[in-house]
Amino acid sequence: MLIEMFLPYGIAAAGLILGISIGYWLRGHKLISLVTPANTSPSDDQPDARLEQIRALAEDKRKAVQDAEAMITRMETYLSTLNKDIAAAREQVANKEKERTHLLAELNEQTSSKESVQDIERTADAHLPSPDHETETVLSGIDRSIEELDMLNELHETYMVKINRLTQQVQWQDSELRMLQQTIRAKSAEIDEARDLLDQRDSELRRIHRQRQQRETDLDHVRKALNQQSEELQRLLQRQAQQTEMMEKPAPATAALPAKPIAISPRKRPSLLPGPIAPAETGTGNGDNLTEIPGLAEFYAAQLRAKGITTFIQLASARPEDIERLLDIPGHFSPDISRWIEAAQKHLDHKGEGSN
Repeated sequence: MLIEMFLPYGIAAAGLILGISIGYWLRGHKLISLVTPANTSPSDDQPDARLEQIRALAEDKRKAVQDAEAMITRMETYLSTLNKDIAAAREQVANKEKERTHLLAELNEQTSSKESVQDIERTADAHLPSPDHETETVLSGIDRSIEELDMLNELHETYMVKINRLTQQVQWQDSELRMLQQTIRAKSAEIDEARDLLDQRDSELRRIHRQRQQRETDLDHVRKALNQQSEELQRLLQRQAQQTEMMEKPAPATAALPAKPIAISPRKRPSLLPGPIAPAETGTGNGDNLTEIPGLAEFYAAQLRAKGITTFIQLASARPEDIERLLDIPGHFSPDISRWIEAAQKHLDHKGEGSN
């Protein structure tokens, strides 16, 4: 009886201790995950190491979320068991109450029967001189009725004690149920925070991955530009060497002509990033300096000049899709050509106002 009475409380205490342990573990794990990214700043020179760290953190968070969800499932199962136990206890209380009502009714009947017997005894004493044995029989019946009444009173007190105990058990189980519900809400909030942190780590991982792809593309363009410059420099050196050899050979009949110096202008490295840059070479001939437009780098201005667009008027009167077909745009960039055209129109408008 005692084991059956205290078994739910032992199970509830074990579940509560387990929930508190998991809560402290998740809190410590969360603090570690929050401190670790703050102490390790991502380095631009080591994106792979940072990527592996973020993947490890994301995997740990996923495992923590899965463990917490499994714990919530077990707690929900335990809560359903507690609800069933509480319902059974309440049903027992209702049965005991019915039994108590029945006992009270019997007690009232016994009391009324006792009073009726006493009335009969008083009537017999007043009117008839009954024999002694009849008197003793009536008295013995009264004594038995009194004993039965005492037994019913004792049973009533015993059932009242049991009802009080069951009521206390129901109250304790209700308080434990509220505590478990509060614990579940706290665990749900921690799980939501862990999911938000996991989403942040995933977005950071995707951003680092995109940055890495952009840098690899930039490096490819830089390598191509360097190879082109190296090839052009080799051609110029070979041409200069040929001209030097021709100048060193003596002419047979005519006087030596003065050597004409060859002006080798260093080729400007194209800018791979859009946006305003340092002052570049101005337009050729009567053209305008297209790099004055915000976002139009020399890399794109050179392509436009090569395609015949050298003035703001030509750029302002063109359509964005026509300009996009003329340009060789790297895969990781997407310049705002519409803003170029608007800026060229505004430049022409300001120029017209200044001339007026």
